[in-house]
Amino acid sequence: MQQIGYEPHGIMHLSSALKAVGHEEALAVDALEDPVRVAKKF
Repeated sequence: MQQIGYEPHGIMHLSSALKAVGHEEALAVDALEDPVRVAKKF
């Protein structure tokens, strides 16, 4: 996993809330990877 220059706190909070109720999630940073490709693999 590559590092990004900031921590996306809002997205991280949403991710935590979704995981807490049983959802799976993945984060794609468009500056580092193609979000469409990540979504298709997910």
